[in-house]
Amino acid sequence: MDVNGKAAKVAADGRFRAEVTLFPGFNFISVVATDPLGNTEQKIISVVLPSQPFVLEVNEPKDQSTVTESPILVSGRTGSEAVVSINGGSVLVNEIGMFSTLVALESGANIIHIVANNIDGQVLEALIAIIYRP
Repeated sequence: MDVNGKAAKVAADGRFRAEVTLFPGFNFISVVATDPLGNTEQKIISVVLPSQPFVLEVNEPKDQSTVTESPILVSGRTGSEAVVSINGGSVLVNEIGMFSTLVALESGANIIHIVANNIDGQVLEALIAIIYRP
């Protein structure tokens, strides 16, 4: 028994168990059963995972923090199909909505401007104030 190309655990009574990763929207799961003679049967199952609310969370750095090194890591989470920019530069967003990049700081006060745009045209912004003391 294979589920999405990976072997599934099959119990003596024929029941099976497998874990698959689901993404927001439509997901297709392929189940292939093979008997001892090599005969196979495949079923495709569709599952819809509701979209999550559009968010912009900044994990690091913390707002109004003081740092002694530059560049610093800026990371967070948003919608998986969002387009993110930090201080005007594009940042990649992975399939679960996580993003991260290094941002160079100037000595003294710095503002990090994070913008996320989703496919519905919604825009979320965050401003993070950082003091850099080299």
